[in-house]
Amino acid sequence: MRTTNPGIYSGVVDKSEAWLEREVKAAGYNGINDVFLGKYIDRQLRLNGYSK
Repeated sequence: MRTTNPGIYSGVVDKSEAWLEREVKAAGYNGINDVFLGKYIDRQLRLNGYSK
């Protein structure tokens, strides 16, 4: 899978961009572009967005 920044997904978190998009939408955001900062800590995704 090609991503805009493969270093975020490949090796560091070991998740795909599709997984990230699903998680972001499940958290109530419209998409990845609505997220200002995302952290993956202890296998949990923590998001800070522009708006929900």
